Amino acid sequence: MASFRSWADLSPELLCCVGDRLDLKWYASARGACTAWRRALAPTSPAVLVVTDGDMWCPYAASLPTTRSFELTSTLPGVRCVGSSNGWLTLSVQQQPGGRTVFALFNPITAVEIVLPPLHEVR
Repeated sequence: MASFRSWADLSPELLCCVGDRLDLKWYASARGACTAWRRALAPTSPAVLVVTDGDMWCPYAASLPTTRSFELTSTLPGVRCVGSSNGWLTLSVQQQPGGRTVFALFNPITAVEIVLPPLHEVR
């Protein structure tokens, strides 16, 4: 009968090749799978947020330790990134064309989105 090896026994070189093809969410999940994988795959932070100019909002997280960039997908149309802190993006979301704008916090790794209470006009 054939013997099977544990997934934790994958060579670091093979694991890095697989990791190079994962998006940010799956890469972070792979690092959390086991101690061996965490050692083999570089952490994603610190990362620099890079936003391209133009009509399409297409941000990237340029990860310094992994020496690669991860495309961050937007969950809503009409979204603009207005800031970031501690891995969270602050988004300005226009609800409808010409409609009101709300703000939300978005974690690009976990895809958790928190809509913030509306801002009142200061008079």
